[in-house]
Amino acid sequence: MKAADDIITRYQSIRDYGRVMQKYARDGAWEDLIHMQARYVCEMEQLMLVDNDAELEDDARESKLALLVEIREAEDDVRTRLDDRLQQLSRFMMSSRAQRRVQNAYDGSVVN
Repeated sequence: MKAADDIITRYQSIRDYGRVMQKYARDGAWEDLIHMQARYVCEMEQLMLVDNDAELEDDARESKLALLVEIREAEDDVRTRLDDRLQQLSRFMMSSRAQRRVQNAYDGSVVN
């Protein structure tokens, strides 16, 4: 039963990381999100080492399933917020390029 408890605890930890990442994404704390995501990936890798061969009893499997649903929802939310941020940055870059082209055209047409 110790292995099952360890696995569930690890899933809970990953769920908690996901919640923190959601908060960072909501707050626009992108650097904090990146750092947390690196820790999240390490935790997931460690979990996979112990979870692959483990056999869980029904109650532990149900807990694991519930945690996986929460983890997936948090990942989806973070992904959506990252996609929104990417679109925002893309629009900003296109606007900056357009402004630079206008400025270059203006600078090229001015006679001293």
